[in-house]
Amino acid sequence: LGLSGAQVTALVRDARGLARAAGHPLQQRHLYAAARRIAPPPDADFLWRAAIHEAGHMVVGAACGLGLPERAVLTVDGGSVEYPRPRIETHATAQARLTTLLAGYAAERLVFGEVSSGAGNGPHSDLARATDLARRMLFEWGMGEHLTHLPASGAILRPGDAVDRAVQDVLGKCLEKAHGILRQNRERLITVAELLLTEREMSKERCRELLEGSDLSRSA
Repeated sequence: LGLSGAQVTALVRDARGLARAAGHPLQQRHLYAAARRIAPPPDADFLWRAAIHEAGHMVVGAACGLGLPERAVLTVDGGSVEYPRPRIETHATAQARLTTLLAGYAAERLVFGEVSSGAGNGPHSDLARATDLARRMLFEWGMGEHLTHLPASGAILRPGDAVDRAVQDVLGKCLEKAHGILRQNRERLITVAELLLTEREMSKERCRELLEGSDLSRSA
């Protein structure tokens, strides 16, 4: 809901009052009723787009070998899919992470025909993280054509220069791979998005039920 601690305390107090008035113990429905009094009604179109976006991450992550998320969450403000960080990066793990980071963007474009600002909204957004990861692959970790080490302060992305072109090339290939996976698994994408929209939060075990050992097409 995006509430402060004081607002959450007030919400629980209100829910307890509703339960007492009904002569019942506190139940989830009382919390929902109290929340509806203070939270704005969710934007259905926004929530569906966010669900598609997050489901894109989940489906592509499973298909390209990144593994299962620790959890997936959908709120009135957006969503998130949390993956554990590898102890060490290889070219394969970095490519899988890049492809998965770009999968929300790819899912929006596939389903809605256009993307929203969600994928690139801020320094911690999918696009920002993907750009930084691609730069590290190429210019810090020796996974590109050159062994030159350029730390973040030295690898400034100027549109059209060699660093930018190299990063764009990696991102473009990973985005196309994400698109290919989602095109072949569109039905699964929609199913996962619908379930996330209903459940709002999925544990690792729930993600396992939906994604592990499934018939996901892993080729792009």
